[in-house]
Amino acid sequence: MTQAASPVRLPGGYHEAVLLALPVVLSMLAQTLAAAVESAMLGRYGTVEQGAAGLAGALLWPILVACNCSGIGVQICVAQAMGAQRRPECGAITWQGLYVTGLAWVPMLLVGVYAFSFVQLLAPSPELVVPTALYLRIELLGGLPALLNVTLVGFFRGLGDTRTPLVVTLIVQLLNMLLAFGLIFGLVGLPRLGLVGAALATVGARLVGTAIYLWLFIRCGQREGFLAQPCLPFDRASCWHLLRVSWPIGAQGALEMSAWTLFTAGIARLGAVDAAAHAIAIRVTSLAYMAGYGLCVAATTLVGQYLGAQDQAAARRSMRSCLGLVVGLMGSLGLGFVLWSTSLVRLFTHDEAVVSLGVSVMLCVGLLQVFDGITLVGTGVLRGAGNTRWPMLVGLACNWGLFIPGAALAIFVWPGGMLGGWMAALTTVVLIGLMTLGRVLRRDW
Repeated sequence: MTQAASPVRLPGGYHEAVLLALPVVLSMLAQTLAAAVESAMLGRYGTVEQGAAGLAGALLWPILVACNCSGIGVQICVAQAMGAQRRPECGAITWQGLYVTGLAWVPMLLVGVYAFSFVQLLAPSPELVVPTALYLRIELLGGLPALLNVTLVGFFRGLGDTRTPLVVTLIVQLLNMLLAFGLIFGLVGLPRLGLVGAALATVGARLVGTAIYLWLFIRCGQREGFLAQPCLPFDRASCWHLLRVSWPIGAQGALEMSAWTLFTAGIARLGAVDAAAHAIAIRVTSLAYMAGYGLCVAATTLVGQYLGAQDQAAARRSMRSCLGLVVGLMGSLGLGFVLWSTSLVRLFTHDEAVVSLGVSVMLCVGLLQVFDGITLVGTGVLRGAGNTRWPMLVGLACNWGLFIPGAALAIFVWPGGMLGGWMAALTTVVLIGLMTLGRVLRRDW
């Protein structure tokens, strides 16, 4: 009797996508957990400190998104070079990414120096201005390790290694929580610094992460043939190429984050109930976003590597695999959000007014998941092919030409309120998703 042959896995299948995406999702979960633990610690220390850290985090995120674009650019270039078996190019472009990161830190320094004026422009409660600006200043002036880490993560992800960044992330976040515990409350011989201690703990943990990443990068680079020497000099042509690939990514992220920040500010004007229901909707959406972003990273790496290897069939197979996974996964999550909306909202609040409004909004949240997932994966596919401008231009046109005007009309002119604003968001996400799907189904990426 002959043994049945085991099925052959074609390159670019579901298995590859899942193996790459899962560690990315776990890394994001670890960071989310660490942020929640820090917020809980500050809540024990003081309400003002907890609110200031939350506001500073909301202000910090768009700045980091705009400035750390070289990480994805490095991932794209490394994936394509790896697929083409140009190993020395992987290490060389990563070094240029580190130099670009140093330049990207300059605008963060400027915002950090003028943090108090920056926060005052947003006119928060007077008691929040000083602590928010102080936390923001420490994070920005000490922001270089965060940018370097993103760039070095891009190197490993471009190689198809998402497990190493997961391990380092777990180490960094555990250290962050331990340092925050000691520095906020003044335990184990550390000074009691409160909010300042939380910010210093974050910067210190990231600095340790940078040291680990650099050691792994140089060790892996020399052992695997990615680096001819530990340190490579600045190369203007290579940096310019990386900037051309990377800047649309930063612009896209900053424009999208700014649009949603403005939307949130508009909702806040409607009152506490609307703001609370909106916050719940954002929190639920961010949980589903992790799954989609993991597959976005997988699509970028797989498409980049297979196009670098001149294997068009495998690249398109990777695209179909990632799209199939994200539609199934985020579609299931969206359906769950709709079917169990009341129970889900009650996990966050017992205020009946917030629950009633939150359940209505959860219908929009559930419906947009599939299209948001398609946009994430489609963007990853186009990035893997080196096309970073198309997603930026579509995001600019739709978010600022449709979403913000539509939400403003719904909130302030028509009697749509927060639900009308979320319907504008749903319309925008559906449109971007359909446009992105049509773009990646074409042959000319």
